[in-house]
Amino acid sequence: MLRPQEFIYLPWIERCLTQLASALAALDALPLAPWYLGPRPMQPDITVGVLVAYLKLRVADAIPAGRYPALESVSAACDALPEFALTVPSADETMPARGTGVA
Repeated sequence: MLRPQEFIYLPWIERCLTQLASALAALDALPLAPWYLGPRPMQPDITVGVLVAYLKLRVADAIPAGRYPALESVSAACDALPEFALTVPSADETMPARGTGVA
């Protein structure tokens, strides 16, 4: 965590996680064809692909496998693009796991 334990307000964190879950559910409910805006990836698809990748790295418990199948589909399609493959962080580029106390 980036803050000392005495400065972490758990009700606020829970509220943020609830808002995140609601937003992910809303995005997951949007129709795909096979992308959000048609036959090729556009900005919304790229944004969702980056969002899902970030959440998997930093808040994996917020996006468990199978809960958001449409988001997983967009994420997998983005990950298959050469441009995305070139941006995957190496192990030494990722942030420390939550709760390690390392910032």
